[in-house]
Amino acid sequence: MKQVTGACLYCGQTQMIEVADDCNDPEVYDRAATANCKCDEALRVNAEHQVSETFKQNVESTFIENHQEVQDIFKFAAEHLASGKIAKLTIKIPDKRFKFEAVRKANGDIKLVVETKDKEEIDT
Repeated sequence: MKQVTGACLYCGQTQMIEVADDCNDPEVYDRAATANCKCDEALRVNAEHQVSETFKQNVESTFIENHQEVQDIFKFAAEHLASGKIAKLTIKIPDKRFKFEAVRKANGDIKLVVETKDKEEIDT
C-alpha cells in the first residue's frame, strides 16, 4: 500500500489516502477521497450509494430469485431510486400472479414490495 493525495469531487478538499502499490489512477484517488470527505454533497452521495447497495443486496437475497429479469431491472434502477430521480418502479409479470414494486420512502430508504396472493414487504 502507498499513500497518495486525492481530492473530493464536490468540494475539492484534499486528503491523504491509501491505495494499492500498483494503483496509479488519479480518478481512483479522488473517488476514495470523496468517499471519506465530510462535505454535505459527499455525505449525501455516499448515503445514496449505501442505500442503493443495500437495496441491490436485498433484491438478490429475497424472494425474486425466480425472476432474474426483475432483479436485473431493479438493480439497474437502484441508483436512480436512491437519488430520488425515480420515486416508484412497478413491474408486472404477464401471468398476472406477481407484481413487483420498489418505492423510495421519505427517509430515503427503498421499500421492496412483491404482491402475489399474499403481500410481502421488505424495508431496506
